[in-house]
Amino acid sequence: MFAWQHTLIEWYTQNNLSSTVLQIVTIMACMVLFSHGVSRLTDKKPGEIRSKPIAQVHFLGPVFIWCIGFFVILYLLQIDWTTLAAIAAAASLGITISIGELLQNMVGGIANSASDVFREGENLEVDGEVGMVEEQGFLATTLVTVDGVKLIVPNWKLLTQTVKNFTRERGYRIRIRIPIDEFNFDSNQVLDVL
Repeated sequence: MFAWQHTLIEWYTQNNLSSTVLQIVTIMACMVLFSHGVSRLTDKKPGEIRSKPIAQVHFLGPVFIWCIGFFVILYLLQIDWTTLAAIAAAASLGITISIGELLQNMVGGIANSASDVFREGENLEVDGEVGMVEEQGFLATTLVTVDGVKLIVPNWKLLTQTVKNFTRERGYRIRIRIPIDEFNFDSNQVLDVL
């Protein structure tokens, strides 16, 4: 081992402020790289439907990596856990009051990902709108209607409202009203054409 490498390793592992800052920066860089890598590995190609486990890893993997990194940083800073718990309790009350809807969407996203209520590629009805689940996100779920319109549904709605899943057990069925009386068409001919 070269002398400069030995000196760098000693400096990095010493318990002083500059080495702690370097360790925290290194951990944060690793967290960014790992969470980005997990997201890239589990990304879907256009038109592809991910399986439920891969969608869960895509959704929860980066969150898990950031949580582990956060606790490692707290350990490096040698923060007292009881003090941290008191600060977290006070902060969580303020955060809950100020960004309650955002937290509802996050909890809804985690619950939807963990449960098996619906998957990507299935057809749902939410608030009278029918669409295929294109992507489940942390804050919202994207549905695409038959017309190609993208609906962004907040995750808390999927937890608190009735959601119809048309494709879980059977094929998908849709009703389309065709006004044939206005044009004086024969109903039997219309059925043959359809």
